[in-house]
Amino acid sequence: DLNSSDITGTGNIDVTGTVAMDGGSTSANFTFGDNDKAIFGAGSDLEIYHQGGYSYIHDTGTGPLYIRATDLILKSAVDNDDYAKFIENGAVTLYYSNAAKIATTATGVDVTGTVTADGLTVDGASLTVDNGFGITSIGAVKYIADSDDNAPSTGSLHQFYTDNGTTAALVVQKSGSVGIGTSTHYDSSTKLTVAGRMNTSNGTA
Repeated sequence: DLNSSDITGTGNIDVTGTVAMDGGSTSANFTFGDNDKAIFGAGSDLEIYHQGGYSYIHDTGTGPLYIRATDLILKSAVDNDDYAKFIENGAVTLYYSNAAKIATTATGVDVTGTVTADGLTVDGASLTVDNGFGITSIGAVKYIADSDDNAPSTGSLHQFYTDNGTTAALVVQKSGSVGIGTSTHYDSSTKLTVAGRMNTSNGTA
């Protein structure tokens, strides 16, 4: 047994067995080999270790794993690319190849780029599409919000295509005028223009 308030020495100490301490500090690194674990908790609830080509933070306890930070940023190993940013009282932003793609906002979520989904359910009163062509296709139906690729303005056309082709089946002007059959025969001076035959309850026109 060694009984002293302070022990000072130089060189290395090789211990076979377990070292139990009431506390400790170091001015250098603790080095763990492959599969050697830093274990925390009375029931070995948290383990940090490296196993061959992989590294693990393994929470084996019954409660959740908390990661607390004012701002939390996940980056690549060489610190060049952002993976995700979690800003306190602000946005959560996800990145693809260091480019922001999805960010939460005070009112919902902001997506940069194209969303490809197997389905879409809108739990609200309306669906609003801003800027550009808007909703360009729904199954076999194609819709273009404006003929000049801008948000609808005075005199702009809303065009519906049933074959995803270049001939509009239905054209609606913002003023309320409607053209059926082709946009070529569309007449903004009338409320309804039909290209081709029109069947009504009183006959064919």
